[in-house]
Amino acid sequence: MIMKLAIKLLISRVITLNKMLALFFVLMISGCVQQEETPTIHYVIPQGFEGVFLIYEDKLNGQSTQIIDNQLTLYVNDNGKLPVVSLAYMSRLHRWRCRFNDGAEISIDNADKFSLYNLGYIQDVGKYYLIGNAAQYIKVRGKFPFETPPLGQTINLDSCD
Repeated sequence: MIMKLAIKLLISRVITLNKMLALFFVLMISGCVQQEETPTIHYVIPQGFEGVFLIYEDKLNGQSTQIIDNQLTLYVNDNGKLPVVSLAYMSRLHRWRCRFNDGAEISIDNADKFSLYNLGYIQDVGKYYLIGNAAQYIKVRGKFPFETPPLGQTINLDSCD
């Protein structure tokens, strides 16, 4: 409908300043309407999981990373591993959401709450995240990527560094 209006404005014989402004406005609106929204990646974590998880590429056995209706839902295994068929979705701008498999939301990078923290990417290995508190994040982040933490285990703050 918007494009039909733009074509009518273009083919009319007399192009006035008002018509040019109207055409510009119509094209701007149609461009805004057709742009894709930023997709949301939903990480679903096993109930009671605390610790580090790794998202890595496994083309044969990984979870699908096809974004449908601007959403992608990925399920972390109890062992802290999340194989996906491709890591390409990570290079695209996206939002994160995180929840336990019972639906309870997990906050993102919130120092006052149990949260999902981004630990970073290691080439040819994958992307690391932490489910835990700010003190655990600080402890793990100080060693990462030189010493990768064990997957799926609670970060013990009392152990020697």
